[in-house]
Amino acid sequence: MEDTSMNETLDRQTFINAMQQMFRRLDAQDELIARLLEGRETAGSGIGPTLDGERLYDTEDPTLDGERLYDTEDLCLMLHVSKRTIQRYRLLGVLPYVQLRKKAYFKESDISRFLRRQVPGISENEIGEYFARIVKPNK
Repeated sequence: MEDTSMNETLDRQTFINAMQQMFRRLDAQDELIARLLEGRETAGSGIGPTLDGERLYDTEDPTLDGERLYDTEDLCLMLHVSKRTIQRYRLLGVLPYVQLRKKAYFKESDISRFLRRQVPGISENEIGEYFARIVKPNK
């Protein structure tokens, strides 16, 4: 009979250990969710996309230090190039970028500087035409 009670105790202890481990994991998930929700609130301030991937055009343009940011898709439309070309520019270091929540963004001033270097004799008006290609969606 002692043998049975010892097996019961081991099973109970195994159960208790498993439950403790599960609750630790759940606590870690709660902390992660709280951090993600904090990031969503930051996203509403105009820096980067929201967690569900929606653009921030309905609140305000994404900015960093008051400067408009463009994502890779914006640059593809603006420059009439592929995503791979943008990636190549990034890797070569000819087009500086900032990374927010694992996504690359490009400052308006860096894009203007890039265009001045790549297109000799380009005017400010012509640079403005590149930026005008990015149209905000209608609500």
